[in-house]
Amino acid sequence: MTRTKAQRVHTQESNGRTRNDQAKRVQNEHRNRYLWRILFSPFLLVGVEYNWYMGIWNFSVTALYPYGQHASSPHAGRNMTSDELKAFEAEVAVHIQVGHIHAPVHLSGGNEDQLIEIFKEVKPEDWVLSTWRSHYHALLKGIPREAVMREILAGRSMMLHFPQHKFLTSSIVGGILPIACGLAAAGEKVWCFVGDMAASTGIFHEAIKYANGFSLPVRFVIENNGLSTNTPTDAAWGKPKKTLAPTWCQSYYYTRAYPHYGVSPNVLF
Repeated sequence: MTRTKAQRVHTQESNGRTRNDQAKRVQNEHRNRYLWRILFSPFLLVGVEYNWYMGIWNFSVTALYPYGQHASSPHAGRNMTSDELKAFEAEVAVHIQVGHIHAPVHLSGGNEDQLIEIFKEVKPEDWVLSTWRSHYHALLKGIPREAVMREILAGRSMMLHFPQHKFLTSSIVGGILPIACGLAAAGEKVWCFVGDMAASTGIFHEAIKYANGFSLPVRFVIENNGLSTNTPTDAAWGKPKKTLAPTWCQSYYYTRAYPHYGVSPNVLF
């Protein structure tokens, strides 16, 4: 049954009120977070919290090493599970909704299991190069959860750089590919992650041709969600009759769990 214009407007207003109510509820929950934390020992933080609505003080103890490893260890995140990765992105999503992050964020999701398997082959001394959607890569490379979250909250989600952990990114489509070849030409082992959109561009084919021609120690991983931002990649480039990537490139397919940008389906970029 076709709805009238008034009914559509009423539905839109109701949806808007629901989203605003959800954001306010999350914001109120965050308002009850710790006012300060006191370093109690090398392993624990004592949290002092005031509940504004109940009018009471609460005290809590937080472990510094939530995943059973030293938080400052360069590889503390390598044993993260799929659920822990999802929980991290869910926390980032909340920060976006309540307005804590004043910069673009591209959330990961739907590819946890595939990445966990790939990172079993990544050695601590290997470089990992990624794109603007790099939270999972950074965590699985072993960068401490708190360090990654701190950079995201500071507005640097699209440009996570941790050279001390041998981790770099680029927010330019295909921009990380020449850097991968340069590091590999210097004798470094490199894992370079790109999306299926970037894998359809000229710079990708130049990079793999150069890496192949000079037998560089670089592995290209194509993360294929079938979308170039929000356009189906096959619709934009045509469906290839055969794979164009050489055998030493690998790819995996997944369905993204979040919009291309942010958390709102109403924001298309």
